[in-house]
Amino acid sequence: MSAPDIAALARSQGAAGLSWAQFTSDDAVQDYVCSHDDYEAHIESWRAAHHDGEVEYLASQGWVSRWTTAPTDYDCFGTTTAEQCGDWHGKPLRRVLCHPHHAGYQESRNGSGMHPTWDIDPRVEEREATERRERWQREDAERAARREAGLAWLSAASEVEIDAAEKRDEVESRGLKYTDLRDERNERKRRAEAAERAATWERCRASFEDGAVLVDDGSPSTRSTWSGSVIRGRDPHVYYACKVGYDHARDAEQAMVTACGEHVGSLAYVADWLASGRLRVVSASEVPPGPVTARIGHAYWKDILRVEVADRVVWVGRASGYGDLIVLDAAGKLARAKAVRDGAIEAYRARERAAYASTAR
Repeated sequence: MSAPDIAALARSQGAAGLSWAQFTSDDAVQDYVCSHDDYEAHIESWRAAHHDGEVEYLASQGWVSRWTTAPTDYDCFGTTTAEQCGDWHGKPLRRVLCHPHHAGYQESRNGSGMHPTWDIDPRVEEREATERRERWQREDAERAARREAGLAWLSAASEVEIDAAEKRDEVESRGLKYTDLRDERNERKRRAEAAERAATWERCRASFEDGAVLVDDGSPSTRSTWSGSVIRGRDPHVYYACKVGYDHARDAEQAMVTACGEHVGSLAYVADWLASGRLRVVSASEVPPGPVTARIGHAYWKDILRVEVADRVVWVGRASGYGDLIVLDAAGKLARAKAVRDGAIEAYRARERAAYASTAR
């Protein structure tokens, strides 16, 4: 037999479960050693072959493979080195075979020296993890590109195109979610509402200028056609120095119109009332001063007469529409001078007589 034949014999006997001592006692091995002076040069190769066979035998007997960076000094009963796997992040990596009854103990022993133990080759795990990570990165990039294109399409698509894509179930194929369609519709609705609010604000804000005087001429009482009861009308009212208060983010429905601290209504309501004729804008010279109207009564502001007498301007009218005539100055205070009071009252009564006379005719 040649040296390679002896190596094959060593592997086969190791795979059969025979020990190294049993192998070296084989007649064929003894004959080769006796007849060849250079046998010592082949011992290491025979030992390696026998070890490979022994590993095959132990694996066939149910011994389990483990990978560890622990040195051979950590190996105890039921553990043998199966393969030197080279460097692993600065530490030598080995594959060992462990008897299944003692594998847990061996893993704990390795761990006592801060040496990890794997039941799968960590090089394979790392390679597979790298491949998975690269695959996920590619898939993420593809999804991101598809989603970016889908969002660009969604922002430019019409409602008809969006509805058609949804019916054809093309949403996910475009890299989108159904919530993206909902969000886009909500955003378009929000923009439309914002544009409508802005247009309404501009229209309503142009209906009058701050400081304007608004007049509500009131409405007569009517009788209900259903119950026959009287539905009270609206009294006339004068709103002085009207202005828009806090604009509530330029929302005409929220912005309030006030007149010298008196609440008139929302800007939208006031603009609609002006458009319908319920309110009208007048100049300050067409109505009595605010203090005068407040004292005599807004409902009777049309009956208040402006009179120039004794180098003074006063206003005369009947408080609450009945009773004695009172003469007031611009501040709403009573005029005390007799000549002023008498002259103003006479002018008012002259107007009353003229009005009566025209009615009698």
